[in-house]
Amino acid sequence: MNDITVPDTTAARAALEVATAYESGALLSHSQRVYRWAAALVEHNGIEYLISRAAALDIVGRDHDVLTAECRAEVLARYPRLDLATEFLSCFQAQADRKPTSSAGRAIGSGLVGRIVQNPLDA
Repeated sequence: MNDITVPDTTAARAALEVATAYESGALLSHSQRVYRWAAALVEHNGIEYLISRAAALDIVGRDHDVLTAECRAEVLARYPRLDLATEFLSCFQAQADRKPTSSAGRAIGSGLVGRIVQNPLDA
């Protein structure tokens, strides 16, 4: 993971500063893991993965097995999951309650809670 480079630009530094100031520790670590999952998936598969695929890996563990156990352990040690599952589900459930036909509502209705609870990254 040491060879994965985070852009050293004014915009990237500002984004991290804002995220650090306003996101919870769980969401900040989630953001940093998603970036590294995407980079690791690209390296592993030799193709470009969308950030949404890396987010799915982090939220529900989709495609976690294509990365080595060492890669997963290193990212999780550096950016722990903390209480991401609880926080993420709380946000999604609140949106689903307000807007049952939204993407959050559809995700909750399709079993998102079970997939998050069974995420192998939390094992």
